[in-house]
Amino acid sequence: MKRPTHQIQLFTSAFTALVASVLLPSTIHAQGLLGIGHYGSEVSEASPLKLSVGVEGGYDSNTNTAPSGSENSSYFGGGGIGLFYAYANDLSRLDLGGNFGAQWYEDAGPISDDIFYNTRLSANASHRFSDRFRVTNNSLIAYEIEPNYLIGASIALREDQYLYWYNRTALWYQLSKRFSLVTGYAIQGINYEESLLSTREDRLTHVFSQQLRYSLSSKTAVRAEYRYAMTDYDSINYDYKSHYALGGIDHRFSETTAGTLVAGAEFREYDRFEKTTQPYVEAGLNYRMSTRTSLRWMARIGLENNEVFGFSERYSYRTGLTANHAINDRLRATAGVSFVRSDFEGAEFDSIEEHAVSGQIGLAYRVVQNVDLRLGYHYTNYSSDNSARDYDRSRVTIGATANF
Repeated sequence: MKRPTHQIQLFTSAFTALVASVLLPSTIHAQGLLGIGHYGSEVSEASPLKLSVGVEGGYDSNTNTAPSGSENSSYFGGGGIGLFYAYANDLSRLDLGGNFGAQWYEDAGPISDDIFYNTRLSANASHRFSDRFRVTNNSLIAYEIEPNYLIGASIALREDQYLYWYNRTALWYQLSKRFSLVTGYAIQGINYEESLLSTREDRLTHVFSQQLRYSLSSKTAVRAEYRYAMTDYDSINYDYKSHYALGGIDHRFSETTAGTLVAGAEFREYDRFEKTTQPYVEAGLNYRMSTRTSLRWMARIGLENNEVFGFSERYSYRTGLTANHAINDRLRATAGVSFVRSDFEGAEFDSIEEHAVSGQIGLAYRVVQNVDLRLGYHYTNYSSDNSARDYDRSRVTIGATANF
């Protein structure tokens, strides 16, 4: 019997690991945790069009994310290409990225196809029209099998491909030396290929936001923010509307360190279930220790889409830490750890609590001027009040990338 689909969200797909380890750096800034405190493009200099071609193979200890004794293990291999372009001047910044690939599993298990196709296209832009007015935009289109759960948008089982899209636009207007307005609109949607998941999970979300910001100094700004969100499911009646009342602070500790904190409440009105009010928190910290080392921490606490049929509400504590370090001119290391706790309130089932811890580490060695060899390890532990949902998963990967 198939287990509820939300637990698939609690690990990064093998192909996502492929993209992260053998292709070009991701330009995804503004989705889920990754969007906290980030608007528009972050590039500081122009870059000509770059092409990267990668291949990878490895071993997956639990392709079907099953409890102990029911795991399906498999060797896998795959390949893909990546594209990246950046433009920057005094007024405008733009970065475009694309990853295109496929992956084959020797034995993906009884509930999955053996070949998966994955594509991500992203665009991030900023433009200053005058000293008072600027516009930022972040976009992502993804066709894939499993999500990066720091984005936290999809819960598809591994046998199902889905299409996910996201766009956020923000208009920044300086009212005076200290006061400014930020008006935002975001849209995201998900469509699944498999008919049952499509019936239960296909949805579209609109988010309208308005910030009033006050600069305490050149390094610190406080804000009051209102958000209004509408989520419409295509088939089932899980539709809801939310009002957010938030306050926050953005602070630059130094030229290399910046943080943001937003807190308040969400007032959610379901068409089918009872109204609810819950605390909401976002936080982020970027720290560049040197030209060789950087750290990033992100966290969010609040209501999320119920993500699995039969539950009326999901409240999650979601956080992640990533690190990048150039050991020398040839050897680079990356590491990351993520934690998610979710409390599911029962509509048709008893309420449950679930936890996930995921960690990964990678090494890249520059063999010649444009060729890297890469080694990676990824581990996920998932635990639930229902032991049938518990699992451990390890993946070991080795690959090579050629950059042009």
